[in-house]
Amino acid sequence: MTEKKKEKTISEKPRYGMWNNAWFMIGKAWKYEKSVLAVLVMSIILEVIMNLLNLYIGPVVLRGLEEGWTLRILFRSILIFAGGMMLVGAAQGYLVLNQQYGRISVRIKLLLGQYNKYATVSYSKLDDQKFTQMQKKGMEALKQNSAAGEHIWITLTTLGQSVCGIVIYLMLLSVMNPFLMFLIAATTALSFFFNRRIYNWGYRNRQEEAEYIKKWNYLTERYKDRECAKDIRMFGMGAWLRSIHAGVRNSYETFQVKKNRKYFLANAIDTLFILLRNGVVYVYLLQMVLNNHMGAAEFLLYFSAVNGFSSWMEQLLTQMSKLYQESIALSTYREYLDIEDDYKIAEGMEIPTADTYEIVLKHVSFRYPQAEKNTLTDINLTLRPGEKLAVVGLNGAGKTTLVKLICGFYDPTEGEILLNGVNIRNYRRDSYYEMFTAVFQQFAILPITIAENVSQTGEGYDDERVKECLKQAELWERIKELKQGYHALMERSVYTEGVELSGGETQRLMLARALYKKGVFMILDEPTAALDPIAESDIYEKYNKLTEHKTSVFISHRLASTRFCDRILFMEQGELAEEGTHETLLAKRGKYAELFEVQSRYYREGGDHHEEGCE
Repeated sequence: MTEKKKEKTISEKPRYGMWNNAWFMIGKAWKYEKSVLAVLVMSIILEVIMNLLNLYIGPVVLRGLEEGWTLRILFRSILIFAGGMMLVGAAQGYLVLNQQYGRISVRIKLLLGQYNKYATVSYSKLDDQKFTQMQKKGMEALKQNSAAGEHIWITLTTLGQSVCGIVIYLMLLSVMNPFLMFLIAATTALSFFFNRRIYNWGYRNRQEEAEYIKKWNYLTERYKDRECAKDIRMFGMGAWLRSIHAGVRNSYETFQVKKNRKYFLANAIDTLFILLRNGVVYVYLLQMVLNNHMGAAEFLLYFSAVNGFSSWMEQLLTQMSKLYQESIALSTYREYLDIEDDYKIAEGMEIPTADTYEIVLKHVSFRYPQAEKNTLTDINLTLRPGEKLAVVGLNGAGKTTLVKLICGFYDPTEGEILLNGVNIRNYRRDSYYEMFTAVFQQFAILPITIAENVSQTGEGYDDERVKECLKQAELWERIKELKQGYHALMERSVYTEGVELSGGETQRLMLARALYKKGVFMILDEPTAALDPIAESDIYEKYNKLTEHKTSVFISHRLASTRFCDRILFMEQGELAEEGTHETLLAKRGKYAELFEVQSRYYREGGDHHEEGCE
């Protein structure tokens, strides 16, 4: 059996069964909101009482008429039933008004568990397509009120009502032919069996559905993205994007049509068994009446009971199917939470205090999940204390991957990374992260104050230090002109008066953020790639000056920007091809010198329109 077939076979059935997931939710409600369970039990009891009151009121009145009860007794009997219905109805109304908070609270707690998983999982998992698809599919169980994580309480309540109603009605109908009871039970079991097989199709194809949802959400987000809006209008991409969007929609609709056909078949099987069950029972009752074995009041009682019993059975079947569907969604959510991490961020040794820190990569190779070949091969590198190291090369050479390995985001496929002679796998990963100040090409400006964006904390930051870092980054003059200074909120997409910085100002904000953290190692992974070469060189020189005593790694595809570094590594196809200072590498007249000359020529000619060809 091939690996693909094995994988498909394994994923066809949910890891957690229907009742296991029901008990899981009951356990969570007991932990977070016990009122949810109290409401569930009371709702079941009240619904059964209301149903019995409705069942008996007609036969009791009819029996009274048959036996010649006085109007007073008849009226009193009707009032007793009506009063009981009013009280039960009022209690049910109260529960309906007060049940929502607890159910939402439990769902939010589960949702926070999923968010926490995504926020604390090892970074390498975020590049794993299977993990991200499972996360998105697991979110389907919790993202809204009608999702399984909240709607399951309605299902369990209705299911409990159905079971109690069936038990009571079975006791009432026990005088009937046992064969009829067997027929009802058998048709119910068969119907559920067929339904379960059909609904399981949705689980087996959940990955395909997740892929459609992923593409749809991505395109929808791009439509709303302010940065994309410029390109869409400038290059007339609207019609093209709409055609792609339509293609994804059509594919998803085709999938949904196929899915709905399966579910329609399930409903047709339901209807067939209901007709068979009810038809046989009604014929039996009519025979009892015609043979004078049953009076008018009894006929009405049993006729209503059989009808009610059929309704309970139909409701049981429907709710079992719903519970099974909701269980599939909850199982996906739980399977997502069960995914083992590549490493535990908070486990391991504390990093001992030292005067200096040195990082050594020994024969390090790395391959991404599901990739066919290595991105990095046999890297040997020492990052010396206080050294300014540049890593340069074309796009796809492995520069960013190397940085992520140094930062501890990934573990090597082969080889080891040592911090002061100890494999970083042995250290607490969160302690290791604290040693780094990194500014990446894609960075986050959060809708919080400028000071919080610099300090990366919501409370306890040092005002004077924030101010000093903004001054060193040459951004203070711009910030102090704002009405609220560095307490002004950022992101106009969230706040009407949110501060919007230019590209260069944003880079200086990132510089202030880097200065505030005081990490041992400084990593700059092409954060200035969107700026022109002169602006990038200026920013890099400023980083170099302000982090004079830090160990720093500068990543760039523009070779002129990193000439000041103590050592330059030129990467090619995942390997360290050349190493030395800017001058020694030019003297070698190798690939570095060749690329430097090409880029210099284009810049001298007055532009970098060919620059991407040199990246």
